[in-house]
Amino acid sequence: MTQLTGGIVLFGLIAQCYNLYMASYPTHASVAALTCSLAALGSYYLYFKYHHQYPYESFTTHYLLSTLMLFISWRISASIGMVGVTPLMCIASILTLFNYILCARNDLKEQRLPHVNTLIHNTKLEWQLLFIRMVIGFIFIQHFTEKLFAGPEAQQVMLQGFEQLGFTRPQQWLYIAGLIELAGCFSIGCGFLTRLGAIGVTLY
Repeated sequence: MTQLTGGIVLFGLIAQCYNLYMASYPTHASVAALTCSLAALGSYYLYFKYHHQYPYESFTTHYLLSTLMLFISWRISASIGMVGVTPLMCIASILTLFNYILCARNDLKEQRLPHVNTLIHNTKLEWQLLFIRMVIGFIFIQHFTEKLFAGPEAQQVMLQGFEQLGFTRPQQWLYIAGLIELAGCFSIGCGFLTRLGAIGVTLY
């Protein structure tokens, strides 16, 4: 399943490269989408290389990172209108979620077998927390991508909202808000300094 998902993401990456080639000049959003796709492919490769040693422990880390990169790339590509990328990323995302269900089911089933080393397995609670972490963390994707990568037209609407709230420098606060949401997405979604990220997002 991971190989199939990685293959589809690779086709999405090729489509992004084509859009980048056809554009008159690359934007920071298109470069960001391309970078996220490369990061997702890199995470798929690392998981495929090392999953035999630590099958389910390594799955958690690489799954969160690759899924995060995939969703960000998909969102940015859709927001800037990259041709042919959205359907591929949509299929890859569905396969990614199906891969989570499949791995969780197989892991919990293997733990019922006798003489199983439980140290290399995730408990049922850990699988549930993985899903909760993914949902809560990835909610921020649509917010920070709009603020940082959606382009001047979408940003203009948000700038008007910041002005109505009384911010004297709406452009500056728009980027600050986007960066906070980006940091919160990585922190909560990937488990990096989760408590600090949760406090920061709550205060924000």
